[in-house]
Amino acid sequence: PRQRKDGGFDRYCLDSKKQWHSCMKADADDSMASTTMQMLALAAEKNWIPAEQAPAARKASSNARKLLNSLLNPSTQLYKVFANTELYYLMDNAEVYEGLRAVGASTAANKLAAAMRSQFYTGTSWKPAIPEYTETRFYPHTLAHAYLWGNSILPANESAAAMAQWLIGAGLSCHRLVVAKGTAPDRAA
Repeated sequence: PRQRKDGGFDRYCLDSKKQWHSCMKADADDSMASTTMQMLALAAEKNWIPAEQAPAARKASSNARKLLNSLLNPSTQLYKVFANTELYYLMDNAEVYEGLRAVGASTAANKLAAAMRSQFYTGTSWKPAIPEYTETRFYPHTLAHAYLWGNSILPANESAAAMAQWLIGAGLSCHRLVVAKGTAPDRAA
């Protein structure tokens, strides 16, 4: 009942009367639509949806897929965050990939994986967004490509190497931060 007519969802907040209401729009329609599809596919597969709710669940998934289809840029084959913007996130497109696979849309998922590599990968690193940010931030710059590790967008060996490299870099960054703040544990103790 809380799904918008376009197939998306807003954020909901609990008010002082313990009633839920729409309080702001979702942070991203592309990932919200794909997450809806993925969750409902999992729930159906596990028989978690009561028979009387199955038609509503199928309709919600169908509506989410329609929203997702409206966010696809046919020239880049990437999914944009919102219909009214030309902003594309690596992590959102990784979530869309998972949603497409969950509903058996492997052809669309494979096209997206190829588009992600051609649009986001520079040959040495992954851009977290298109257009690119002017400032580097932990999220999404450091974290965005972590969304690629466990979902077969990258081959297993490439995924493992990327994860290891990230852990080395993130570990060094965390160590430098701790030392800089003077909160490093005394190794002699």
